[in-house]
Amino acid sequence: MSRRTIVVTVLCAMLVATGCTPPRVPDDAAPPIVVRVEAGQAWTGTGVRVHKGESLFVQATGEIYWSARHATAGPDGIGGSPGWLNTGGLIGRVSASSQTFDIGARTAPFRSHDLRSQATYPPPAIRMPADGELTLGFKSYSAGANSGAFDVTIRRARQPQP
Repeated sequence: MSRRTIVVTVLCAMLVATGCTPPRVPDDAAPPIVVRVEAGQAWTGTGVRVHKGESLFVQATGEIYWSARHATAGPDGIGGSPGWLNTGGLIGRVSASSQTFDIGARTAPFRSHDLRSQATYPPPAIRMPADGELTLGFKSYSAGANSGAFDVTIRRARQPQP
C-alpha cells in the first residue's frame, strides 16, 4: 500500500468519524466533457445534466477580448486570480436559474481567504445548486464585438475510496 493511499485512508476515516464529508476527487471512470464558451454569447449550454448537491470539477483555459472594456480576460477575469474571480471570468448557472456561481480557471492552487496566511489548496469541486443543465457564461457580460473563447473541461466528482 502506498504512502498516499495510507494518508487518504486515514484522513477519510477521521472525517467520517467526525461527521464530515471527505473531499471529492474526479471520477476517472466518467469521460471528461469539453465545451467551448465563445465570447460573443452570454450563455453556453454544456449538455451536462446535474442534480442538486452533485459536485463537478471544472477547469478552463483560453482568453477573451472585451471590446466594451478594451481589456483581455482569462477564465479568472480581468485581474482575477485563483479563487478571486473578477469581471469577464467564467461563471455558471443551472438551467435558466438566475442564481449564478463563480467558476474561474481552477487550474492553479487557491490562496487562503485568510490574508495573514500563505496557505494554498487545490481547486475544490463545485456543488450544484439545483437540478437541470449546467450553462456557462461570463461575469458581468457585456455584449459587443467580443472575441476569443474559453475551453472548459468538466469532470464529475466522486467520494475517494479508502
